[in-house]
Amino acid sequence: MTFQQTAQTPAKIERKSILVVDDESIVCRTLEELLTGDGHSVFTTTSAGTAIELYKSRRFDLIFLDYYLPEMTGDKVIGIIRRANPRQRIVLISGGRPYPPRGAADHIIPKPLTCEVVRAAVAKFA
Repeated sequence: MTFQQTAQTPAKIERKSILVVDDESIVCRTLEELLTGDGHSVFTTTSAGTAIELYKSRRFDLIFLDYYLPEMTGDKVIGIIRRANPRQRIVLISGGRPYPPRGAADHIIPKPLTCEVVRAAVAKFA
């Protein structure tokens, strides 16, 4: 995963609560650094089960969710979350090919991610 180092932090930003779910810990750490640097509150996990438990105990403005997780695929996680809150905003992220269908997610972003694409998703969907 690479982020462009020249990307500028947005000047004015509304603090959002964001959950990042990816089985690659480097993806979680990188997104956490970017998003906390932008002023957001970020929770990360590499486990679908932990993500579901976090979701039950907290409110998130946006969830970045990897599609290909070891425990279950992102569409199954989305189904569980949508039953609890049909309006929860979810952006799928995936490096797997073929890329999964967007399905019930609000958007899908292919890996590798860039700062601009991640920030645009937060601005549009959070």
